[in-house]
Amino acid sequence: MIKRRKTRKTRPFVEGLEERSLLSAAAVEPPVKVFAYRTPQGAHVTIRLFGAGTLAGTSVSPDGALNLEYNDTAIDTAIVGRVQGGNGQAYLASIHDPSIPIGDISGVGTHYIGTINLKNFNLIPGGDVNLTAGVGSLFLNSMASNSQIHASALPVALVEAAAEGVAVTSTTATIASTTTTTSAGSGAVTIGAGGATGTGFNPVGGGAGTNAGVGGLSGFVGLPGFNGIGGTISTGSTILSTATPTFQPATGFGGVTTAARAGSIGGTLPFGGVSSGPGAGGGTAARGGVGVSTVNVVSIPGTPSAGFGGFNTPSVGNVSYVATGAGINPAGTVGPSFGTSSATPVNGFKPAFGQEAMGVNIMVNHVNAQAQQFPAVGDPQIYGYDPTTNSLIRFDALTGNSTMMIPLSGFIPSSTAGVSLGRDAGSLVVLVGDATTIDAFNASTGAFVGGFSTADLASKGITSIDGLASTDVNTYVIDSTSNTTGTVVQIDLTKSLATGSAVAIGAPYSPKNHFFLSGAATGVPAKPVLYLGGTAAFISATPDQVQNGVLAATYQNGNLTEQTRGQLTQPASVAAPNPTSIPRALGSVEENLALDTGVQNGVNVVQLYSATSLAHIGTITLKDPNLLTDLSGSFHPELAGTALVDVQGNLRSFRSLKANGLVVNDNGFLNLVQINSLANSEVIGQPVGHTRIHMRNNVLILSADRVVGIRGGVFTVPNLLPVGPLTLPRD
Repeated sequence: MIKRRKTRKTRPFVEGLEERSLLSAAAVEPPVKVFAYRTPQGAHVTIRLFGAGTLAGTSVSPDGALNLEYNDTAIDTAIVGRVQGGNGQAYLASIHDPSIPIGDISGVGTHYIGTINLKNFNLIPGGDVNLTAGVGSLFLNSMASNSQIHASALPVALVEAAAEGVAVTSTTATIASTTTTTSAGSGAVTIGAGGATGTGFNPVGGGAGTNAGVGGLSGFVGLPGFNGIGGTISTGSTILSTATPTFQPATGFGGVTTAARAGSIGGTLPFGGVSSGPGAGGGTAARGGVGVSTVNVVSIPGTPSAGFGGFNTPSVGNVSYVATGAGINPAGTVGPSFGTSSATPVNGFKPAFGQEAMGVNIMVNHVNAQAQQFPAVGDPQIYGYDPTTNSLIRFDALTGNSTMMIPLSGFIPSSTAGVSLGRDAGSLVVLVGDATTIDAFNASTGAFVGGFSTADLASKGITSIDGLASTDVNTYVIDSTSNTTGTVVQIDLTKSLATGSAVAIGAPYSPKNHFFLSGAATGVPAKPVLYLGGTAAFISATPDQVQNGVLAATYQNGNLTEQTRGQLTQPASVAAPNPTSIPRALGSVEENLALDTGVQNGVNVVQLYSATSLAHIGTITLKDPNLLTDLSGSFHPELAGTALVDVQGNLRSFRSLKANGLVVNDNGFLNLVQINSLANSEVIGQPVGHTRIHMRNNVLILSADRVVGIRGGVFTVPNLLPVGPLTLPRD
């Protein structure tokens, strides 16, 4: 029998005024620094947070799996888990900042964190780790099938500022919401309507193609043998570090090449360099230089930038430059900044070799997953609605071939039906809607999931649906005939399917300043932006004439807010629309907008545009002789069953002892992959630096052009475009 010690009850008292606590109307809870529990296997687990932040909201599911939540953290915050007794291990269900839903991989609104060390924790099947604001290092014991890690690199400028002892108080990823214009210095860059124009030097990626963002811009880190900035990093009006100029690339200046290199599409080289012609602009880094960086924006106390979206740096190696603008946020994702830019070298500046790649460090001792196919990453798939056959058709977005058809029995054929992907309790579904009904099907299998009525949205202005769209976690319905310019309403898709009636979120949105919706709408992975197609008078000289364009809006404070708008200028067939044939089938392929411009020679011709600059970057065809009413976003059903690690920005290292069914996708410089034994797996980097894999079986490593070519069993693809960001379909 255990005897409990009796405790003496005392009444609270105040010994003096110095000890008195004054309670406010809303008392602030102290941060939670320690969370402890016992696993079903008998282990004692302690989670400790060191530094700024709190573990409030952290919980354990009934089966003993940890759901770790952190908030108000900073780049020097560390979370460490300790497991004692039992089998020495614990189960992990999720890690995320609760400021946004765990499925939102934009990182916007969440907090940076330095280290998460859960080296004795196993990420369970269906487990999610979302560290997309930015993280320094992550350590886990294992990952299972259908588990995923999404991460972004910490802003280089913040890391260097911390190393130099500069206090950093801005730790939240944000997205720019204003546009400014500034011109100063030798080689200034002028930012206009969300984009950049001029002949000055834009210090990101070695040239044109990227605008500044919220509070400043971090520069690219150069890689020996590649064209890059070479370690010049700036923020606010202060240079945080300057590498000594020692290396002169053969083809120009810091990633600006005199001719288009690998990756050229429509004159633009995505990620790190541009051709001598105009670059992508509007916040998009170009690739092909190949410069490498996290493309992140920061704000350092004591060095204020020129309002939202500005930076101003002194001269570096005989080059001065100033830029302001909107578009890039600290999560490494790109905001809705439309425009074009160009850049030229000034005064013979010689960019340096650069410094060792900075980025995320990830270690997972064991990966135990089962890839459904090999190679593990196939072509992106996209849905379209064919009103002639009254069916949803899934296409391979690269080959254009049909890969699945879903007959819509009971659905009245319509030339205005909307199509979109969405998440029903985490599972990926494809939606088709018209008038007052929306049906959902499993995106991978085509199985019917359910449907619901939108009749209750009439009070919000939605009387007849002609458009659908989804971002990572939000779903929207559009009625282009409502309220003169059209109306958009966000819905809770999971609750709508569960109740059979649309459940609205927030207030309805209608564009201002004479932007008229067409019903075209889409989202793009890792961007909390809703892209709405329509018409407006974009040319001030002819205000009585309208052109085709796109309006970008974000969901802020419970409502949609316009960020920017831009005209579609290419091809000429869509620049000045015929009101009776305005393209309305808008979707996305990977990170690009996809607009169906009609049927030619028995196929649907789909134009691809940069989601940040609206620059025309290419054309694909979908092999259907009938005009498709609408398109969805793209997805990768073949990823089901894998263990996915998707990183935005530099991945300094991924290390493991043994891995099977692993997919590592890095839309940045992947410095090192070190795995003792790797099987049935795929690694993609932009580019891949070093590989140390002792034993491999059915392994594919794809890289953009690299200095050492195919050394290390790496396949180099000169025109390799960024893949994803990837997410698991979760059937």
